[in-house]
Amino acid sequence: TIALANIQIKPDNISASYREDKSPNLSAIRLKRLFELLNSVERLKCDLFVLPEFSIPHAWLPEVTAWSRRHQVGIVCGLEHWVIQKNAFNILATILPYTDNQLNKHCYVSLRNKNHYAPLEVEHLTQSHRRVPITKCYYDLFDWRGVQFAPYLCYELADISHRGIFMSELDILIACVYNKDVQYFGDIVDSLTRDIHCYVVQANSSDYGDSCILQPTKSETHDIIRVKGGENETVLTAKLSISKLREFQVLKLSSSENKKHEYK
Repeated sequence: TIALANIQIKPDNISASYREDKSPNLSAIRLKRLFELLNSVERLKCDLFVLPEFSIPHAWLPEVTAWSRRHQVGIVCGLEHWVIQKNAFNILATILPYTDNQLNKHCYVSLRNKNHYAPLEVEHLTQSHRRVPITKCYYDLFDWRGVQFAPYLCYELADISHRGIFMSELDILIACVYNKDVQYFGDIVDSLTRDIHCYVVQANSSDYGDSCILQPTKSETHDIIRVKGGENETVLTAKLSISKLREFQVLKLSSSENKKHEYK
C-alpha cells in the first residue's frame, strides 16, 4: 500500500535552505503539519510514504527516521538543500524499516545526491554563491518486503538512458519531483510505466499537480491516482497488485489473449 503526499512545496522554504542571508524554516507549525501527515499514513496502515522533492529539511531527518523505525513505514522523499562548504547537496532520502530475528526494530537510510540538477536550479544556486557538488553518478535499486523499486529525483527522468537502466527489474519506479512543466513530465511518466512495464509513483507540489500513481494497463484504468490542488495537506493511498503484474510479465500471450488481460 502506497501513501502519496498531496502537499505544496513553498519556494521560500527552498531558497531559505541554501541562501547565506536566510535560515531553513524549522518552525514548530511546519513540524506539526509534517507529523500530522505521518500519523495519517500510520492510521491508514500504509507500507511506503512518498513525498515530493524539497519536502523535508535535512535537520529533521533523525526525527523522520525515528518515526519510520517506530511505526515500520518506509519513506521516500527529497530533502531541502544541504549546504556543506558552499556545496548545495540536493539529497534523495530512502528510509526503509525492518525487524531482525529477535523482532527488534531497525531502519536502513540511503542518502543519494541528485545526479542531474535542473538548469534553473543551477542558476539559482550560482546566484546565491553556492556550488553544485561533483559526486559519483549512480542510482539505487531496492528489494524491500518482496518489492523491487528505484527512486529518482525530478530532472533525472529527463535523461532517457538513465530512466531505463532498470528495465525488466522494477515493480515500482518512484519519482520525487518539484516541477512546473507537468505536461512534459506527464508524457515521460505515462510512457515510462509501459516502456519499463512497472507501476510509477510521482509526487509533485500540489500547486503544480500531476502527483500520480500509474499502472501499465489500458488507458481507462491507467491512472490509479492523479491529483492537483487543494489547500489542505493530505495523503492519498492505493494498493498495488505486484503479484498480478509479475504473473502477467511471465506469460507468453497471443494478441487475442492479451486483450483479455488488465495489463498491457
